[in-house]
Amino acid sequence: RVDESRRGRNLLPETTSNAGPSLLQGGERASIHVTGGNVVEAQVKIEKVPVEGAQRMLAWQEHRLEFENVPLSEVIEEFNRYNKTKMVSEDPGLAQTRFSGTFRPDGLEALVLLLEENFGARAVRSGGKIYLSPRSP
Repeated sequence: RVDESRRGRNLLPETTSNAGPSLLQGGERASIHVTGGNVVEAQVKIEKVPVEGAQRMLAWQEHRLEFENVPLSEVIEEFNRYNKTKMVSEDPGLAQTRFSGTFRPDGLEALVLLLEENFGARAVRSGGKIYLSPRSP
């Protein structure tokens, strides 16, 4: 079930059968878009997730982050969820660089080193953040 926390209302579309409440099935995920902070008018999108995708999404349970051909901006966003030191991409081209890899959530420094050594990135630390930009030729 996907319930709205205040009222306990199920946010999934109602089923056409009398089988009970609407439930997500194995291999599905729900994305919820809330408009203007109003859960009553939330838009729920249900998608099928391939087995490999589901395994990557659940990797955090085993204290690892897995990425498969995603933009670096998504990698940065995910690492920023787990680390006090935040990464910032200062270059749109670098942010769109495709990336694959498996890391520990606390492996921020390993990721930065990899980006510097293999992706032509330059990392500058300032004010509790790591700013990433392309290395000058």
